[in-house]
Amino acid sequence: MKLLLLLILGSPLFAIGQDSIVPAKVADSIGYEVIDFPDFEATFPGGVVELMKYITQNLTFPESEIDYGSSLSFRMGFVVDSTGELRAITFERANNVELKPLVLSFIEEMPNWIPAKHLGENVASNVHLPIIICVQ
Repeated sequence: MKLLLLLILGSPLFAIGQDSIVPAKVADSIGYEVIDFPDFEATFPGGVVELMKYITQNLTFPESEIDYGSSLSFRMGFVVDSTGELRAITFERANNVELKPLVLSFIEEMPNWIPAKHLGENVASNVHLPIIICVQ
């Protein structure tokens, strides 16, 4: 089985905007402010290239769940807190409901990210991560 990983890079990979993925109630429940527009966005250690390598090497699907010639599409949203931990992980979109638990588990097990910075301080910020996998 050959999987081809595509990340949508046409728009900012880690877009942070007014359509915040963390509503006020969730932000209150995690106990800290989430900055919508930090000076420097949160990043995976090593940047986009290392993120793609990490996903390619670590995200695997059972053969029985794969339709050859198809694509799997997931758009994840989460908060990277001021220590780099991922919090409030959500699916913004997914075209395969059966694989959602596997993808969620994969995201939960990711290493800590480099947190966003705002006014020289580490801060919590939103991250949107699109993952598209073409199965060949």
